[in-house]
Amino acid sequence: MKPTKAGLLRHQITIESPTRTQDSLGEPLLTWSTFATTRASVEPLRGMELIQAAGVEANITHRVTIRFRDGLRPDMRIKHRGRVLNIVSVSDIEERERRIEIYCKEQV
Repeated sequence: MKPTKAGLLRHQITIESPTRTQDSLGEPLLTWSTFATTRASVEPLRGMELIQAAGVEANITHRVTIRFRDGLRPDMRIKHRGRVLNIVSVSDIEERERRIEIYCKEQV
């Protein structure tokens, strides 16, 4: 797949970054802020892909491909069509800073 073509990036996603603060009682509070809104290819993993991904990290459910964007981290998450996908790993495909594959597990 070469998602540099706009038609292959047919989903709109929001990437969110965690912010840890404290509430008025000093209790830890986790909030999410928008890191980026971008076009993506969102694919549920199935069959052999799922088995191979499970070898790296159990419960991986989706592969999200986007154009290269600096600053993505595994502690971030993706919102897509009302669902939350927690990022497990981020990989710069071919180390060419053109596209990124993000492996995620869906939050239930």
